[in-house]
Amino acid sequence: MKSAIAPTKEKESLFIVIEGLDGSGKTTAGRRLVEILDRENPGKIKFTYEPHDPSAAGLYIRQVLMKKIRDFTPRVLALAFATNRLDHCDREINPWFAGEKGRLVISDRYYLSSLVYQSAEDFPFERVMELNELARKPDLIFFLNVSNEVCLQRMQKRNAPEELFESNLSQTRQKFLNAIEFLRSRGHDNIHEIDANGTLEEVVGQLLQGIGEYAPEWIPADIYLPEEKSSSSSRLMGEGQLSFESFMALVEAEEVDEDNEDGISEVVEKLLDKCSREELKELFLEFLEQHGLEVLGNLDRENVDAVELEYSLPLGVNSRGIALFLSEGQKYDEILKTAPQLAQMSDFIYVISPGPAEPEIEYYERDRVEFATQPPASGLFPAIKVITREDLSILVQGYVVSDEEDW
Repeated sequence: MKSAIAPTKEKESLFIVIEGLDGSGKTTAGRRLVEILDRENPGKIKFTYEPHDPSAAGLYIRQVLMKKIRDFTPRVLALAFATNRLDHCDREINPWFAGEKGRLVISDRYYLSSLVYQSAEDFPFERVMELNELARKPDLIFFLNVSNEVCLQRMQKRNAPEELFESNLSQTRQKFLNAIEFLRSRGHDNIHEIDANGTLEEVVGQLLQGIGEYAPEWIPADIYLPEEKSSSSSRLMGEGQLSFESFMALVEAEEVDEDNEDGISEVVEKLLDKCSREELKELFLEFLEQHGLEVLGNLDRENVDAVELEYSLPLGVNSRGIALFLSEGQKYDEILKTAPQLAQMSDFIYVISPGPAEPEIEYYERDRVEFATQPPASGLFPAIKVITREDLSILVQGYVVSDEEDW
């Protein structure tokens, strides 16, 4: 590893950015890193990304990247990214840090990507950084350096159309290296370069080591063994499976007065905080089944955790859909990329975000989409319903208060 990390005093909060070429594995590694750190610091870790769809100009940027908008100038796109980043900081990142001490944010891309993708001969690095001068400075930036071959292999697993900046990998890598040297020459950024050609656990191990060098208070000694620490799929139930009945038994074991709604809410929130992502997924799936949807099975998607669903309508009509389980936040491009990959047309999508509620993105454009059917077919983009952990909490609390048998 080649590192530019300088010793620093212990920090109360930490802002980390993970950068890399498309196909470098930064999103997958970032999510794995969040899972590990969240076990040690429950409720203190936030995973976000850029371009940030709920923030200003987010959907415009996403449509440019997916080549739905083709008539634009690089300078307008740079302004859009800078606006998106500043709004992202003002309404999500900064309030998260201000809410409580000892919090950590991990962002999938930040202004290093703008230097690479929005600069040009007549719009150099200096001009790009001028647009981003008010953006919060990261404490630590990781650059995942990966060979062209590995990038292409990982992108092929997505089975998705190529985005705007997913070509010319050698040229883009060199531009990343030039941008890193530019930031280092300014002396304001800690940048850690990682060889990310290895396995996911090897890459995450390097990320943990880099964080430990910069802010050792965040990394206990035994956290450097992600394989061992990830062997348990459950934080709340140990090796057991978490069902709705077992979760309710845990709630009832707290012996809270059913008339004390604040007490019930506190107990439910405390137990949900202890749930692993897999446990939350189990609860969400059971919620869908209780409402008449049949879970058909997992969909093999590299970039997102998806389950295929079916709902029976009158007169023998079946409606097909999917549930997408997102690590944090409602990332628009994952939804756009997954729907067309289905073997048949999808009528609806449940976007299940186990993280905090993000009401900014309750709306998605119902554009026309080409589905991966044989023969090919097109249709209206599926209807979207966002479900958050807050929704699950409200449903559980309502069940406790009503004392009904049916959820």
